[in-house]
Amino acid sequence: MSIANKDTKVSVPGFQVDQNVIYYGNTAINTNNISMISISSIPSNKSWIIAAIIALLGLKRFSAGGWFPFIIAAIWIIGVVIYNRGRGEDLAISLNCGNTLYFHCRERDFLERVVSLVTECIKTGSESYFINFDRCAINRGIARDISVKV
Repeated sequence: MSIANKDTKVSVPGFQVDQNVIYYGNTAINTNNISMISISSIPSNKSWIIAAIIALLGLKRFSAGGWFPFIIAAIWIIGVVIYNRGRGEDLAISLNCGNTLYFHCRERDFLERVVSLVTECIKTGSESYFINFDRCAINRGIARDISVKV
């Protein structure tokens, strides 16, 4: 019997850590259910390889209208390069049940601080913080600007 790993991209501006519970949206996680917290790089988009093949085919038939697929492929490659440069990283919270939650942020230094903070909250269970991934900010106490029910 195999158990499928469930990866979930969480699209929220941040989450609230209140002692030993993490709140985001309408969800609460007891920190005792966390098996691992890590930072994972978002995989790069490798579709540029297909675009390069299309560009080469377009060059081969450039005089017979191949310029159109060549231009489309060039735009595609530029888009992939822009995406790969700004993809950022994810905070991965793996739960004991096999689910992994991913919270996106562009700044690795900020995510390293978040890992330290959540780890400390797991150890002591005595602090409350709001972590805002959009602004890369950590505020002590309960959040006032999002709908977190504590």
